[in-house]
Order: sequence, then C-alpha cells, then structure tokens
Amino acid sequence: MRGRFIYYDKMSNQGYVKLHRKLQDNPLYKKSSYLHIWIHLLLSCNHKEKEIIWNKELIKIKGGQFITSRIKIAEKTGVPETTIEDILNFFESQQQIRQQKTTKFRVITIKKWSEYQIEEDIPTSKPTTERQQSDNRATQTRMNKNEKNDKEESVLSPKETMILFLENEDNFLKVVDHIVEKKSVQKDIALRELKKFKAYWSEPNASGKKQRWELQKTFELSRRLTTWFSKVDQFKGQKKIKVGII
Repeated sequence: MRGRFIYYDKMSNQGYVKLHRKLQDNPLYKKSSYLHIWIHLLLSCNHKEKEIIWNKELIKIKGGQFITSRIKIAEKTGVPETTIEDILNFFESQQQIRQQKTTKFRVITIKKWSEYQIEEDIPTSKPTTERQQSDNRATQTRMNKNEKNDKEESVLSPKETMILFLENEDNFLKVVDHIVEKKSVQKDIALRELKKFKAYWSEPNASGKKQRWELQKTFELSRRLTTWFSKVDQFKGQKKIKVGII
C-alpha cells in the first residue's frame, strides 16, 4: 500500500466556500476550464489544519491546503490532465497558488485563503451584555477592514485595466459610451477609433507571445487614449480622456 494516503474528515462534503462577486470581472471568467479548476481548488481546500497519514508518517495539512494530483483533479472535473497542468502553472505564475510537487502527489496552497474563507465562530450559548458588546465591536472592525480591503482591491493596475479593455466586450463598450458622453461626438466615430486603437495595440509580436502594448516599458490606457485621440481631427484640442469606468 506504499504511496497511498489516508485522511479522515467527517465534514469533507459539508459546509461552503465564499465567492466574491468581483470574480465576474476577471478576464478568466469567460475561460470555463480555468474557472472550473479554480472553483474545484476552493472546494477541495481544508478549512482548518488537519493531520493525514502518508507513507506511515503523520503529516499536518494547513487550512487553505490539500493534497491532490493531476489524475485526481481530472477525475473530479473532467478537464484533461495536460490542460490542468497548464492552468495550475498559470495560477502559480499569478501568485494565486503555491505547488509542492513530488513524484506521487502535490500539495496545493491557495495563498489568500485566510483573507476570504475564514469561518465565523458560532456561539454555543447566549452571550452576556459585555460579551455581546465586545462581539459587536469585533464585527464592526472586521466590516471596516473588509470594506477598506474591497476599496483597495477595486483599483486595478494598468495591466489589468488594459486586459479588461481588450478582452471584455462590456468594458470596451463602456469606454465607447464614456467618450461619446464626455466628448459629445457621434458614437460611430468613437467606436471606429477605439477599434483602430485596439487593433493597433493588440497586434502580436513576431513570436506571437506578446502584444504590442506589453512590449512598452509603461502603458496606461487613459494616457494612450489621450495621445491617440489628440491626433484625430474631431478630438483635437480637447481635454484629457479619463477612463475610470473599468
């Protein structure tokens, strides 16, 4: 039986995980296999530290971690093994997970698990007034902290903004509407120029691995749009276009 692992978890098929609504704004939301694997990882992670027996040794697995393999993930999700490997490596390159591989299995850790998946403690008895006040203060502190984190995380990097502009049709059309509204120009003109802008900056390089905008040392969408439209007759002399709606 060498090479097999056994662990006991009476709650393995119970409970829930939290999914943030902003996941819908992620470019990967339209890539079904990536989304499928990500949700599978969330559902498979341990909520709390537990012990497993591996090769007759007791091993501790922390919350946000679990032991698996490409074969096991393929069996659970129906996604091909080679695709799974590419997806896991992508998640790792984006600092979303960490992998510890062996010849028999791998330990996957979701890096921000504790920030989004901490379970609330359920009181076993009615709290006293003092305890209730303390719990209320703690709850308010958590709410304030979560609100602050949401605000901080809502600010996209220049790279994320450009990716959403190029790959998310809804965001592309929002930019069109924004320019039409702020600049009082015909929609067909704004749409024409934005399509030309998109086609120019998304042109792949010779190897096909990167697009033109990715080869720039810096790339801020609003500044590039300002430069682009400053050369268009209908927009000459107008103020900077602020793209703050993505």
